[in-house]
Amino acid sequence: MRVMVQGIGIAIDPALRSHVERRVGSAMGRFGPKVDRVTVRLSDAADSAVPGIRCGVTLSLPDGLVKVEDSGDEPFEAVSRAIERAGRALVREVERQQEVREGLGVTKT
Repeated sequence: MRVMVQGIGIAIDPALRSHVERRVGSAMGRFGPKVDRVTVRLSDAADSAVPGIRCGVTLSLPDGLVKVEDSGDEPFEAVSRAIERAGRALVREVERQQEVREGLGVTKT
């Protein structure tokens, strides 16, 4: 699984990049091998209705994408919250795909 970290108006320092990689590893858990790529985008939401740091996470799966977004006062908080949401969304998506396969009579090997 490749992890890409992008900052829009925010500098991505090595500590933040390391935090992202650790959080991704723990949040994806047993479904991590099903993820081809994780893209994490941080941006400053100072001009929006809810100021702070916005973090968007996109998980690229063989059968589609999972996208989530969250925000926080600090980059580390925004990353943690968004990646946790992405991990939960990944579990739901993998379970949904498994139910579809089972419903079609395709067995998992």
